Amino acid sequence: MSRRKLGDGEKGVALTFGDDGSVSFVYEDAERVLEMDVRKLLEMGVLKTERVSHVEPMSVEGVQVGWLADMGPVNGPRLGPFNLRSEALAAEREWLRANKGV
Repeated sequence: MSRRKLGDGEKGVALTFGDDGSVSFVYEDAERVLEMDVRKLLEMGVLKTERVSHVEPMSVEGVQVGWLADMGPVNGPRLGPFNLRSEALAAEREWLRANKGV
């Protein structure tokens, strides 16, 4: 397995190439700047999009108290609570990088 980054700075997409020829990455709408490069990559094979988490508000007695990143779809933990949704999304990305190589 190897990794390569397309793009510059925080806007880049980290690609993980599996030994079987598969390519994994986290797609985010904010990365449209790389849309053409990613589209070209996807044209090379079969596209399979999978949900890897659920980032949802956390409520206690009907009052929202934070955000959770539930990594259950990839057999991971629940992360949080976080004050901001953006913090939960950042934790989700970091967990995926550290634990799934994506």
